[in-house]
Amino acid sequence: MLVIIKENHHIVKTTDNAQTWQTVLNPVNPSSRNLVGGIDFGDLNNGYAWFSQNAYGDYYIYKTSDGGDNWTQVQQFAGPGYISGNLIAFDANTAIALGPDTWTQRTTDGGTTWSPATLNNFAPYLITRDFEDASKIDENRAIAIGEGFMCITSDKGANWNYMNHGIATIPDSAFYKVAFSSDTLGYITYYDGTILKTTNIGLSWTKDTTYKNQYYFFAASINQNGKLMLGTSTGYILGEITPNKISNEEFIAKEFYLKQNYPNPFNPSTKIEWHSSVSGWQTLKVFDVLGNEVATLVNEYKPTGNYEIEFQASMADRQLSSGIYYFQLRIDSQIQAKKMVLLK
Repeated sequence: MLVIIKENHHIVKTTDNAQTWQTVLNPVNPSSRNLVGGIDFGDLNNGYAWFSQNAYGDYYIYKTSDGGDNWTQVQQFAGPGYISGNLIAFDANTAIALGPDTWTQRTTDGGTTWSPATLNNFAPYLITRDFEDASKIDENRAIAIGEGFMCITSDKGANWNYMNHGIATIPDSAFYKVAFSSDTLGYITYYDGTILKTTNIGLSWTKDTTYKNQYYFFAASINQNGKLMLGTSTGYILGEITPNKISNEEFIAKEFYLKQNYPNPFNPSTKIEWHSSVSGWQTLKVFDVLGNEVATLVNEYKPTGNYEIEFQASMADRQLSSGIYYFQLRIDSQIQAKKMVLLK
């Protein structure tokens, strides 16, 4: 089954691998152009669709409880005046729409009532920035991107925590589409066709410029085999893409090397080593899988050289449970990160 939302509040469905399509919500005759906000299912039967109608800022949200065969309007909003972003359904009752000017509306009762989500650690200047896209990681977590910013939720969209992506060389409006399939695989595309990849929830990134200025990417998703699928402005789908030709010059420092910790898994302590061929201000931090900082091991100016430090679980600012953690080394504006496992 696949359900797609189109402009003019038109929804179509296929049950035969896109061989045929059935209209399940009839399009309207608009008085002005209507735009798509997003569509998502919380389970096999319950889904939500968000779009503008009659004017860019005239928002409507519809819901289905029978797998997309029938749709009913559950809410109408006066939006910021245009539409961007996406909609995520975490389960049958919980969904959130993220739009322009960091506009958010979330329901926990199946669409009956809606209220704004909480944005944590967002600088004041970001409040007028637009959400561009969002991607669900699992039943509780999702990543959202906007005009130069990233954020993450771990409570079904109630709170969104700003993430320091560490990418300082992009235009503010470059982040456009996002796709995550797990803690260890995620992509962001720029509007110009540049692709970023992370394997540690955004602590470090690699960059692929293979398709830069060849396509505008209007859709991104990861299939069950971990391959990136991209929808282009020319109407094509670039399928089974594994980004290559990785350029490290902007995101992974050539001037230093961060080694894998040893032992790994560890309990209660492990050693972290790195080499720096340049002098500079260095920070070494430990994060959990949600991107929350749990310890700062180094935060000082260091000359060229080889370094080693021992991390003990007791050094964290809270008691750590067994699981995956990341250690991130930053020297000036350049970053590397690696995964480690605490096994009690």
